[in-house]
Formats: sequence, structure tokens, C-alpha cells
Amino acid sequence: MYHILREESIPTNPKHIIWDVNGTITKGDAPDREVLQEIVALAKKDVHHSFITGRDRKWLQKFLISHLRRIDGFEKTIANFHFYPELALINLDATSGEAEVTTLLKNHPLTDPSLRRKIANLFYQTRNLVPYQGKDEAGYFQGGDADGNFFLIPEAPQVEFPWFIWSDSKELMATVEVLRNPDTTINKTCSARINEAKEKLESIFRDWQLEDQIKVSPVSSALNLVPIVDNRPLDKDIAAGIAIDNLSQYLEIGVYELLSRTIAIGDGTADLQFATPSLGLIPIFFVGPKSQLRPTVLQEKQVVLVAEGSIKEEGEVGSVVTREVLKLIESNLRERRKAVYLRGKDSLQKFFGQERLTRGIQKRIRHAAPENMEIHDAFLDPAVQEGHLHTAGLEAIMLQKGNIDAVIWDEEKTQVFPLREWGDLIIFPPDSRHTLLVKEKSHISVIKNFSASPWKDRRKVAELPAGLEVIRQKTLEGKKSTKEALIEAERKL
Repeated sequence: MYHILREESIPTNPKHIIWDVNGTITKGDAPDREVLQEIVALAKKDVHHSFITGRDRKWLQKFLISHLRRIDGFEKTIANFHFYPELALINLDATSGEAEVTTLLKNHPLTDPSLRRKIANLFYQTRNLVPYQGKDEAGYFQGGDADGNFFLIPEAPQVEFPWFIWSDSKELMATVEVLRNPDTTINKTCSARINEAKEKLESIFRDWQLEDQIKVSPVSSALNLVPIVDNRPLDKDIAAGIAIDNLSQYLEIGVYELLSRTIAIGDGTADLQFATPSLGLIPIFFVGPKSQLRPTVLQEKQVVLVAEGSIKEEGEVGSVVTREVLKLIESNLRERRKAVYLRGKDSLQKFFGQERLTRGIQKRIRHAAPENMEIHDAFLDPAVQEGHLHTAGLEAIMLQKGNIDAVIWDEEKTQVFPLREWGDLIIFPPDSRHTLLVKEKSHISVIKNFSASPWKDRRKVAELPAGLEVIRQKTLEGKKSTKEALIEAERKL
């Protein structure tokens, strides 16, 4: 059914799946019910699902969300479902039905009604076609759009691109759909013209001086016309980055932590962009046909599983493979310690002592007092994280500048303490497993007191030893530097 190429790259405790919809979840235009049941089962185990498609929001409501509502358990886990029509230019809330529209396309040519009409005139449009009413006519054949509407299509082409129907439902991007057969399947004669049409349309856009404004992005059943902003197409890689960033904020965990626990699943060449989101790299399970498996050099390294049909023409592809893939993912949801920052926990020995101090610290101020207290300043970078356990004393981290999540975990639970404002403080007690999840370049002051005992409240209002409280207050008041405050504190210990 499928082949695992890089087993070591599959997250052992996945938290997030980025989905393509058409062909990956669906059979034709209908979702595979068994796939939906598996998706909801994973949501019950706290896996989040982000659905990214070039389709419009009405289609997503009709052809996916309405079907999910019929699956037992969906409504109870709806907070774990995230829907992104039009390549995440729109964020659709399934609970309220409200849609948040991006501001990235303000004044973009693709949102200009006159230009959209000009482009639409290159293709068949539903308003210019005669609806099919059950009777064939000479000189016409029956063809449908992606919404299940059927028309009489002239056998003699009357437009520049006679293999496609313009989608009227798009709000921000644009799409032309391959004509459908009477049984709603893709017309293979028309789909065979996708790449040819792409090149021809790109030539037209060059003549119209739009090549720097619109990217023609082929998918298995359509051509997506993707806006280009700041020289970057807002395609599936950007969409995946938006989904990851949004979920990171929603869950209040670091982006890099979420990346390490995210998987993408798709069936088309364009879906391979999921593997290289704007924020990093993630593994992708590819369930499409061999003809669609055309990764770039960078994408190729992230393809960790492929359908049998990705290797040989007659092999299985699509939702039937997706069902089995979801069982594999579920088997990787092992009962384990719920640590937010797994790499820190798993790298316990690696970060002890001097090895730890050389990572991410550009400047170090160290002072050891007779009372067994020490201090240093650290400048931390998101690319370098650490996690460790200390067995003696108390460690206080005070934020000078930046954005950090301080995390403490044990066998039972994980606690996250956001450090956002100057002076925010976290106290790590002895024998605590802890780490700092650095979200942006940050500056902290670290104070260690090896004779201190743990305290109940670890942030802002913690009952600190007198010396540590003096350091904090004097620094916040701006009366003393941290080092000067330390010297004063030592006199009072």
C-alpha cells in the first residue's frame, strides 16, 4: 500500500497534520468516510488538523466540513480542526462560519474586478454556457465544474483555453477547473492539457506584464492563479507557514517545537511545497501517483513515505492509502511524558556543564559569591535551544528583552510560563526538568542560588530569597545594573 523511505524522520508523537483535500481525503469530490473517521479519532487524541486547499470557503463547507459534522466526535473536537480555503488567504472558523481574510492582497492586481474579467474571458464561464438538462445536442458534449453543475460544452472551441471552466466563487486568488465527466470524474483529455495550458497562460501574463504579480500553479485538477507579494508567490509553502504560526500561537508553544511534531499529507506536485513552509522543514507523506511526484532537491529530502502508486503506475494512490497512513500515525501516538520540549528532555546529558554554556550564549558575565550565588547574562537565539535538569539549588531567569516560554515538566504534567515583558521572572526549583523555548532573539539574566529551596509561585510574585528580590527590584527600577544589584544583594545575604 505504501513505502516508508525515511522512518527516522517520522515524528514519534505527532501533534499536527497539514492536509491537502482533493485526492488525498476525497474519492472524486466526496470525502472518504473512513478517512474522516480516522481523522476525528486522531483529533480525540489531541492531534490538530489544518486543511489547506485552493478551493473556496463555500466548497470547503459543502464538501468537507458538512461531512465531518456527520462523524461522531467531531463537534467535541472541533477546536482541533483548522480550515484554510484559497491557500490560507482565508482562515475559516468552522464553529462560527466566520472567515478572516488576509490583508496581504490590498490593492493587488488579482483583486481588481476588471482584470479578473479579462482573465476569465480566456476560459469557459458558467454564465456563458447552456446548463445540461438531460438531453444531448449535436456539436456539444456534457461537461461539469467542480461544484457538480453540468453544461453543454461546444465541441468547436470558443475560448483560448477550452479545457477549463473559470471558478466564480474565488474571492482573492483565482482558479480554472478542468472539465468534469458526467460521473463527476476528471476529464482525462482535458487534464492532459494542464502543463501545456500553464506555459501558454504564463506567456500571456508576460505579454500583459503580470509575470511578477501572478504565478500559474498547476494542481491535479486545476490551474491556480496565485498572487505574488514582495516577489514571493503566496502558494502552499506560505500557506503551511501561516497554519503552523497560527497553531503555535493558539497552543502557546514554540514554532520550532510544533514543526518537529508536524506532518504533511498530499497527493500532487503542488502539495510537496508543504514540506518547505516559510518557517522551516517538515516531513511529507505523499499518496499521489508517480506522475505527480516531482519534488525539488530540498523537497525530496522531506518525502518520508510514498504510496505504492507513487513508485509504479498500477499501485494504489489517494484516500485508500491515506487510511493506512493514518493508522501508522496513530500507532506513533505512544503514551509518553508530556513534555513540551522533547529535544531538551531527550538531550539531558548533552547540555550539562560547559557544553551547555557554549550554545547560544554570545556574552557571559559570571560572578561567584561566598554565599554560593552566581549570575550571568545570556543572549539567546531561536535556532539554539536547550533543556536540562539541575539537582541542587534554585535558578531564576529574568527577561531583559525578547519573547520566551519557560517550561517545567515532570512525569505527570507540563507547565508553561510566558516571559514577555521586561522583568518577567521564572524560578526553577531543584530537581526540576526545565527548558527555555526561545521565540525570538532574547536577552536574559540568570541567577543561581545553590542554597535556596523551591517556592510555590514561580513568576513575578515569587517569594524569593532576599538577595534575589533586591537584584530584581533594583534592575526593574533602573537604579542599578544587574551586576551592581548583585553586589548589593550579597551584602544582605
